[in-house]
Amino acid sequence: MNQFFMKHCPICGRPLQIADKYKNSQVSCVHCRGSFVADSTLNETESLMERATRLLARVELLLNLAKRPMYDVGSQIDGPQPIPKGEVYC
Repeated sequence: MNQFFMKHCPICGRPLQIADKYKNSQVSCVHCRGSFVADSTLNETESLMERATRLLARVELLLNLAKRPMYDVGSQIDGPQPIPKGEVYC
């Protein structure tokens, strides 16, 4: 039977249930996709202002990614071109 521990995402602050097998591993939040190390220590020492600053930085990053085009317009003959492999867009 799997054991779990609770941890708040350090990026978006939402509570996460993390399996013990991922303890001390790099994981991604299912809500914001923020990456962090899943340790079982409490992250309540971080001030509200520090969390808000990091959250705003994450929002700015996501907004900038959203501005990037999904396709190159290309010429009228060729039509839209798909994004090349290896480039990540949200």
